[in-house]
Amino acid sequence: MFWIIFTRLCAERGTTPEAVAAALDLPPTCLAELRCGAWPLGELRQRIADHLGVPEASLADNEPLEPHCRISAYK
Repeated sequence: MFWIIFTRLCAERGTTPEAVAAALDLPPTCLAELRCGAWPLGELRQRIADHLGVPEASLADNEPLEPHCRISAYK
């Protein structure tokens, strides 16, 4: 699940998902969707990876083949 990977990477870097969302100017609904199991699409996933200083693939390793919900970048 993306949320588990995301929160682990945030903790390893001394930040929080909320801080990342604020830095990327994402609306609160984006975090709510991620907590509920949504997988961010490529552009948003890349922005998150860039902010955390990790390869995008590190956020996608456990992505299910048929995610039930996908979200794109908000701006």
